[in-house]
Amino acid sequence: MVDASTAKRIELLGLATDAGAATRGATMGPEALRIAGLIETLESLGHSVTDRGDVRPEESGPRPERRRAEILSIAQAASDAGLDILRAGGLPVFLGGDHSISMGSVSGVARWCAERGQELFVLWFDAHGDFNTPEISPSGNLHGMALALLCGEDEFDDAFGGAWRGEVDPAHVTLFGARSIDAGERDLLEARGIEVIDMRMIDEQGATAPIQRFIDRVAAAGAICT
Repeated sequence: MVDASTAKRIELLGLATDAGAATRGATMGPEALRIAGLIETLESLGHSVTDRGDVRPEESGPRPERRRAEILSIAQAASDAGLDILRAGGLPVFLGGDHSISMGSVSGVARWCAERGQELFVLWFDAHGDFNTPEISPSGNLHGMALALLCGEDEFDDAFGGAWRGEVDPAHVTLFGARSIDAGERDLLEARGIEVIDMRMIDEQGATAPIQRFIDRVAAAGAICT
């Protein structure tokens, strides 16, 4: 259990969408986490928890035509909510939802850091790179492009811009647990200087040492980690 000095005022926000992927089902993620006892577990650790419910855009039209609009709607709502929560002294916790939700959730944190002139480091736990762009993506699924968007790749059209979108310095990103990265995004990750801790390295070194190196980097910079 945390003590009073480290207890957080956590605000949960469900991002109930599966629009970024070709397979349905991730929409149920937020409610599944609640049913599994997430709120009770956080409260038992000494945190206060407020559940803001789910962002769930209205569905209209055939799925292929509405997926992009839904992703953009979720992104703006998540970014604005995250920024508001942080400004008020809370800690936003986003419940997903496929990987496309991070376009908005990380953007909100990035905007808050930019307001404060503070560096942001991102530890990205994923089996995939999520660094495809519209030009190189084998599938065209937006959930595989989230990190590329956040790091400022310029192949995204104007619809993916606006006040909601924050950006992350690629040099401050560590991809952890990767085991399946497409050839094009592998080249792009290397070109942008993103650190990749893949499963081979974890098998050889364990998880503790690379995580500690990342924490040390963040601490040395006096930065925020998401």
